[in-house]
Amino acid sequence: CVLGAAPAIDGVPTDKRVGFGDYGPMLESMYAGECYASIIGTTEHQQYLKSNARSFSICSDLRAYGLDVCPEPDWPTQVIALNCFCKNTALNPLQCPSECPHYHKYCDILTVDDPEFSTTVPYSLPVADFLHDKISAWLVRMSVQGTIQDLRDRYAFQPYPDVCKAAEGEAESLDIESVAGMFIISSSLI
Repeated sequence: CVLGAAPAIDGVPTDKRVGFGDYGPMLESMYAGECYASIIGTTEHQQYLKSNARSFSICSDLRAYGLDVCPEPDWPTQVIALNCFCKNTALNPLQCPSECPHYHKYCDILTVDDPEFSTTVPYSLPVADFLHDKISAWLVRMSVQGTIQDLRDRYAFQPYPDVCKAAEGEAESLDIESVAGMFIISSSLI
């Protein structure tokens, strides 16, 4: 699964790639078994898989399930609300599964983080000829001063809470009584 605008991936034939218009439908199709893998960016990984900070719509008709847009306007769509909240705001979304059926949906997806596989989306900043030298010098100065990296850290790569890991920690943690009970049982057996 890749975004439709993604460039060709070396070694993957075009007939083996499925293109999507957005990350949400792409992940939903992978979750439904339409694809075996997907390639997403760092920010999208944090938003969709790590923090459940996104919602999106998909075509829910079985003839086109998972597509971001249904081929026919009268086909049904479905909202996948990863960032769901219970009606009773005191409850965690895990405590109201009927209201938040998609919360933590993608937490079990295995993530392979390959630092060698890194690419950037090229962009341009067209300027008039008479501004070229001034803008170039300004960008170099901002880069040397660390301003560009600070802006990237602050705005482009905002930290998202890892709600999947938080739920794992809650489920696996033992209270003091459980630990004390195991200590007493182990001590008596020895």
